[in-house]
Amino acid sequence: MSLHHAYSEASEEARHDGLTGLSNRRAWDEALAGATPLVQAGGASATVLVADLDQLKVANDCYGHPEGDRLLIAFARLLEGCMPDGAMVARLGGDEFGVLVVGPPQAQHEHAEPLSDRLRAALATATAPGPVPLSASCGEASTRESRCCWTAFAQADQAQGADKLARRLAR
Repeated sequence: MSLHHAYSEASEEARHDGLTGLSNRRAWDEALAGATPLVQAGGASATVLVADLDQLKVANDCYGHPEGDRLLIAFARLLEGCMPDGAMVARLGGDEFGVLVVGPPQAQHEHAEPLSDRLRAALATATAPGPVPLSASCGEASTRESRCCWTAFAQADQAQGADKLARRLAR
């Protein structure tokens, strides 16, 4: 029994980010792989949000890595707090985060507030844990047209890049 318990703990630990406590890239990839057949069969639809935390390098370089860690943790808590129940929130690596919401075909996603709007509203009222402001660029896509979670992930990532560029040009 203790070997089974140790395996379960190790498996769980391998799918979580040690700093933020969120799911990690391995768990994210598994969730996308698991949701895609449901979406393709028409039994579910999915929405993907990709968010890139701004100024992590500034926090690390100017104030030290503990400040960067505080920024990452604060952003992780903010994401968890503003996303719908049942959403998978993951740290994909470095300063990049993902949110996956899987639900009944069409209904959940046509009538729900966009995930990117939820994030922007939460960021507008967020208090940074230190001298670096809490902000992020984001992109969102759904499986309505592609019927593939991986495609939605790629589209959300592209939209996040476009948002980041637009925000930089606007400064």
